[in-house]
Amino acid sequence: ERNEMQLNGDASSSGNGAAYSQISRQTKAIVFSQWTSMLDLVEISLNSSGIEYRRLDGTMSLAARDRAVKEFNTNPEVKILFPQFMIN
Repeated sequence: ERNEMQLNGDASSSGNGAAYSQISRQTKAIVFSQWTSMLDLVEISLNSSGIEYRRLDGTMSLAARDRAVKEFNTNPEVKILFPQFMIN
């Protein structure tokens, strides 16, 4: 089930803080990149923000890739999956 809601303006000043908080707890994203260097840059920002994510790239074993996908699908704390577009 998709939860779609458009929030305009600052969530805290518009009274939508609770709605924004609910959406951010439920939302997950898959962000594709062709370059591992881009994944490295985004990873720095996510780590500093405390956002849980899983990464998929060509350096990972098949078992590690499977584990990352399973955690993204089953762990509500994992919000973002970063697959490298050209995994061998």
